[in-house]
Amino acid sequence: MSQLQSYNLPGYGLVEYQLYPHAKEVWDLLSRKGHIQRFKKTDHLGSLREIFPGAHHTRYEYVIAQLALVTELCSMTGHQEQGFQMSSKFYDFGVIETLDDPPSRGELLQTLILATNLGHLPSTFAGERAFLRYIAQDSDARYSFRNGLPNEDKEGLDDVIRNFSIYRIHYYISIFLLHRYRKAEGNKEVSKFAKKVLRGYVNRSEEDTQKLRVTWRLHESIRRFVYLSLDTLYTHIPFSIDLSNVFLSFERYRDEVLASNSVFQNALKRLEGVMRDAVYLSPRALLQLSSTSKATLQNLGEQDEQRKITLMQAVLGPRKQKDEIEENIFEDALNRSESYEDVDRVVSLAYDFDPSTDRAPLQDTVEEEKRLTEKVGKTLSSFGVEWDPSGSSLRIAASVDKKKGEHRTALNIVKDLYKVGDSLRNAADMSESALYENRRSLNELAYQALWGWDYNYRFIKEDMDGAYPLWIKMGTNKIADDVGEYRKKLEPVEGISSDEINEYTTTEGVLRSLDYKGHTSVYAGSLEVTSQQSQVAEFDSVILFLGDDTEGRSCIVVEAKNTHGAATEARNDLEEKAEALGMDDSSYDIVECEGGACLQMYK
Repeated sequence: MSQLQSYNLPGYGLVEYQLYPHAKEVWDLLSRKGHIQRFKKTDHLGSLREIFPGAHHTRYEYVIAQLALVTELCSMTGHQEQGFQMSSKFYDFGVIETLDDPPSRGELLQTLILATNLGHLPSTFAGERAFLRYIAQDSDARYSFRNGLPNEDKEGLDDVIRNFSIYRIHYYISIFLLHRYRKAEGNKEVSKFAKKVLRGYVNRSEEDTQKLRVTWRLHESIRRFVYLSLDTLYTHIPFSIDLSNVFLSFERYRDEVLASNSVFQNALKRLEGVMRDAVYLSPRALLQLSSTSKATLQNLGEQDEQRKITLMQAVLGPRKQKDEIEENIFEDALNRSESYEDVDRVVSLAYDFDPSTDRAPLQDTVEEEKRLTEKVGKTLSSFGVEWDPSGSSLRIAASVDKKKGEHRTALNIVKDLYKVGDSLRNAADMSESALYENRRSLNELAYQALWGWDYNYRFIKEDMDGAYPLWIKMGTNKIADDVGEYRKKLEPVEGISSDEINEYTTTEGVLRSLDYKGHTSVYAGSLEVTSQQSQVAEFDSVILFLGDDTEGRSCIVVEAKNTHGAATEARNDLEEKAEALGMDDSSYDIVECEGGACLQMYK
């Protein structure tokens, strides 16, 4: 057992931790192999440090905070009713031969903290998803990595590759490294013990003993509490957890902090959802993950000789002077990946799923990013695609390059992400309103590219008995049918004016006259364009051509008038709106239609 040690945790103050016998052996092994030093140099948020510059807390601090909490637990007596006895002995994982007693729960928890963090690479999930993609597509690399694992872990790796489980691959990197380290004198028993503990956690199930299930749940509670405490402090979230107060009053708060179904833990789960949306899987985070993964894959592809198991170890482990790999390819990718801190031309989509069902529509998120980027244009756009750890939410982000063909790029992004969403729709467990939010986000991106990124776009009329006046389909005739059905729903509604009904009638007529067969998006609920809360223009309906229109049009704005001089009045209104938006005369023309006029954009 180590002596009680102190560490000044930035933002919180002094914490104390003590390594218990089995964990102390594992710590010493990792220290000899350079992992403790790598913890100190690794940003806990990995590649996300590029978009949250103040988030400079390290993996070492994350590990120390967890070890300190376990130390606090082990120092307490009483409160046994929750089953948190830290001195309970476990015979499931053997005993390191130099130690006399089997490990306690505290030793298992500390060992698990070290073993789970061992496999995290310098860029964390960005590098790990790239490595997973690499061994999934390169049979030689997969063979080398798989053969470097103990036999009992190979099937688990196969499952991780098959399901593209980016949040589990680091466990197998840990086991791979621990298995390689067994060969050095004095390491075998320590390596064996750490592998067994980690394997038990990775393969945990309801068939485990009650003692083990409590241990695994304690680890989850401690892990969640610590990473949310650190990450909320250092990112832009306007609230955080007072970790120092918890340490000072831990005996009082212990049961609330650690019990899996306590009010505190349920609050943490909700906070975790906020952090997912605002930090971990925010649009900029997705783009940053994608950029770093792409750079990492490029580096991995250049390492022809790393298919040898010994060189695979050099790639994944801390770099040493004698290694044949000249530099850590994950650190290099992290340093040269493009930063998305200031990107502002972004669209973000979310698709929710029942995690108990098969998410087969899209698994290899790195491959999907590559497919979308190549389809729209590598120099024109960027894409980020990833699942949350529970497998219940898929997030997609796309950005438009500021300099190159942004209006057509935006329309292509809308079209291709619509196709992705359409393929996911049947499997997604989402309401019509949630699906509408995605479609609205896509359309807003197109409007920004057409009329200006500094304007705000407000969708005035949205819901009518669960139906929304926004459609994306192949062909204008199909959407004309939908507009007609929507109009019929409105006609008997009290308070709907004849002018509003005429807007839908006019839009339906324009769509039928176009007879366009390609991908089309139509919003027919009145679109307001504002600047600094003042209205610049308002459109009755907007038709977007997402494919190639034979006449070269990008968009048609419909202006309907329920008057005798409808065409002339609508034309004059459209001219005023085009001028207010600063549109170049050569970028559009105005043609009359039954019930109004249409502004056709060729931008």
